[in-house]
Parts: sequence; C-alpha cells; structure tokens
Amino acid sequence: MAGKISKDELEELREAFGKIDLDGNGSICDYELHELFKEANLPLPGYKVREIIQKLDRNKDNKISFDEFLSIFQELKSSDIAKSFRKAINRKEGILAIGGTSTQSSEGTQHSFSGELLTFSFHFY
Repeated sequence: MAGKISKDELEELREAFGKIDLDGNGSICDYELHELFKEANLPLPGYKVREIIQKLDRNKDNKISFDEFLSIFQELKSSDIAKSFRKAINRKEGILAIGGTSTQSSEGTQHSFSGELLTFSFHFY
C-alpha cells in the first residue's frame, strides 16, 4: 500500500529531484548520484553508487526516473515497519537500561528493541 503524497510534498519532491538531475533529462544516473553523495560529504566509490542505482531502478535502465523516485518515497512513507518503529519509540516500548562494564559507561545508556523488529530480523537470518 503506497502512502499518499500531498500536492506540496509532490512539488518538494520534484524540486529535490531536479536538483539531483543535473542534466535535466528527467532521470538520475550514477554520475548524478555520485555527485550528490560527494556534495553531502559522503563520497562513495563508483561501484557503490552503481549498486544503489541497481537496487532502486525498477525498470532496469540503469537510472532512476521521477516515477521510480516517487514510488520509492511512497513506499518509505507508508512502511508498516517504519510506522511500528515510530510508535514504539514514541511510547518508549521495550526500552531497557542495560549496564556496561562500569557504572560510568552504563549510566544513562538505553537500548531499545521490539518484538516485531526481532521477528523481522530473524526472518532474514
């Protein structure tokens, strides 16, 4: 189920996409994505950028179209896992104080977990 995108969000997404689409041809290629990561002080080797493109490229043309970009955004926005995680954090479910090797290292340390997330993790294990 895809998340609904408001008119304002759509406009913002078009603007963001346009900033990444340096040559204005309507798609993001590996060079443009590489430049984006470089600008964000996260330079990646070319093969990593190509791997990202391959994972996000739905029609396998080695670039990301606006429709693919929009579809990815919708899926992330409506992700049931993301919603469950946000709810758990907001309610602070499953948050435990776990001691470390000393009082100083464990003071104020909290770790969170969720049964759903554990189930999800083990599903891929």
